[in-house]
Amino acid sequence: MKLTFRATFLGILLTFIGVTLSLVGASSYYSARFTAQDLSAQLLEQTSARVEQQIQRLVGKAMDQSALNRRLLESGRLDLTNFPSLIHYWLDAMAVSPELSSVFIGLESSGESTGVSRLQGKLSIWQSNANPLTHRLDQRDFWPDGYPTKPYAFDPDKPAPDMRTRPWYVAARTAHKAIWTETYSFLGVAGAADVQGVTFATPVYRLDGALLAVLSADFDLKAIRAFLQTLHIGRTGFAFVVEQRSDGSRRVIADPGAPEGLMNALILHGTHFTYDGVSYIGSYRPLTGTDAPSWQIGIIVPNADVMSRVDRSNAISLAVAVGGFMLAILLGIYVARQVARPLEQLSNEMAAIRDLRLDARPIPHSIVLEVDRVAVATEEMKTGLRSFQKYVPADLVRLLLSSKREAQLGGERRRVTTYFSDIADFTAISERLSPEAVVEQLREYFGALNARILSRGGTLDKFIGDAVMAFWGAPVDNPRQALDACLAALEIAEVLAALGPEWERQGKPRLTTRIGINTGEALVGNVGSEARFNYTVIGDAINLASRLEGLNKIYGTTILLGEDTYAAVADAVVARPIDWVAVKGRTSGAAIYELLGRAGDVELVALAAAYRLALDHYRAQHWAQAITAFEAVLVLRPSDGPSHLMLRRCRTYGADPPKDWDGIHRHDSK
Repeated sequence: MKLTFRATFLGILLTFIGVTLSLVGASSYYSARFTAQDLSAQLLEQTSARVEQQIQRLVGKAMDQSALNRRLLESGRLDLTNFPSLIHYWLDAMAVSPELSSVFIGLESSGESTGVSRLQGKLSIWQSNANPLTHRLDQRDFWPDGYPTKPYAFDPDKPAPDMRTRPWYVAARTAHKAIWTETYSFLGVAGAADVQGVTFATPVYRLDGALLAVLSADFDLKAIRAFLQTLHIGRTGFAFVVEQRSDGSRRVIADPGAPEGLMNALILHGTHFTYDGVSYIGSYRPLTGTDAPSWQIGIIVPNADVMSRVDRSNAISLAVAVGGFMLAILLGIYVARQVARPLEQLSNEMAAIRDLRLDARPIPHSIVLEVDRVAVATEEMKTGLRSFQKYVPADLVRLLLSSKREAQLGGERRRVTTYFSDIADFTAISERLSPEAVVEQLREYFGALNARILSRGGTLDKFIGDAVMAFWGAPVDNPRQALDACLAALEIAEVLAALGPEWERQGKPRLTTRIGINTGEALVGNVGSEARFNYTVIGDAINLASRLEGLNKIYGTTILLGEDTYAAVADAVVARPIDWVAVKGRTSGAAIYELLGRAGDVELVALAAAYRLALDHYRAQHWAQAITAFEAVLVLRPSDGPSHLMLRRCRTYGADPPKDWDGIHRHDSK
């Protein structure tokens, strides 16, 4: 389609303005988004730091209290067997440390334990002592004003838990150092499970290294949850805390009441994700410090909270850009009109010159200097041609001009045989060699293939990397096209087998090619664009040939034929049916055949007959007989790829017979 100058000028002008506006707008848009995202990243980082500061305050309090308790016990200033003195000390410590939920000690020698915890808004004392009569631990709970004579909870029939079996005790004893536990349920009144929390467990040793007891300093997660509920991140953002557990799983341990699926989406998908149709941004990082619990802080903010102002600003910018673009259209139309008129007149003049109509006309002057010069030069050229016309007959010139012809797009339907080949494991081979070595060996390889294809009357279509496409039957008709293609394939296999030892002597890898051949109707002719043509073949039969080449890798074969090709060459070669398949892009199935060699090879005929018998049992769903028959084929050729594949398939079907089986194996990949 040809465009007038007016349309071209307007198109170029408006394209330039449009591209400029687009680039400026895009720059502004992405700059605003980057700034907003940077600010949001800072917000997320600052919020994470606030959450971590709160957690580290609790963590530090538990660690400091545990370290102090250990020093007092190991120095002898506190007697670990004198529970009343420990309790009075810990009551004072807990009163000035509201962050702690409890402080406990468990004795290694007896399993007895005591400690102070916060229950029902006030301090409570837990104590378990060995009962000399029952030889078990009795548990008593006291309020501070009733300790140690008036427990508010005691069940003589219910033994107290042995602290030596608690996870925090076991973990510290095993690690031989102070450790953080995973979150678990604290024991509350009368030993009942109470709130979720975490323990910093510290072992206490004698001077000789023997374990005396394990101290615990606990804090529950209520304070963290309450703190998270006070955070305001954007309009609807929130923070939460995740625990990395020893089994590799992750669990949300503190959140302000947000949907669990939303928090898991951040863990699974990273900092940008969509949940329930809403886009979010977030951050996810572990606590710092080598002694901190294995916790991670997550922050989630809806993308709209961050980008809403950016979107409003971009909408205003878009409206301004559209207004400027409309103004540019009006200005462009005016300018184009002033320039287009003389150019249109010049165009008509040039058309007249093409037809050798050289009558003198007024010069179409223009306000544009270059256009005006072209108009003057055109008229001067007409003057010269009028003079030249006196020496050369105009009719002869017209005849010469009209005789020129160019190639045209299009083609015709013909029956052709198409060949596709590809080097097996070429990617792995090319990775081991330098680019220069790959190119050099491909030169030898393609030379061998080309010579055999051309000698058999084939037409080389194209090279695609290490792949080759060729066809027979066009542009010259060939009644034995299928046989020539098959013989070329056999010769290629033979010459590559001969080249293999020589390549190995040169330190090069052997090259094995996989070949697919199919015969059928296709469109033959010039295909491409007006700028460049390609004489080629297209159609379903060609696609099937390409698929057959790819199936070689699955079946362990070298040359596969389509049904029509096999029907045309059955008397001149040895081939065997391999399977009935439906390749990718096709719903119907078709038989595929492996080309083994030329007719008359007794060993190949025997191999083909044995495989055909096994395949008949396979088609009849006689799995046991098919297995026996395929094993017989492997006696003739132990490395036979199709037999190994079909054996595996028969054993699978024998163990779990397929339902509604039509014998067709469907391949979903190319």
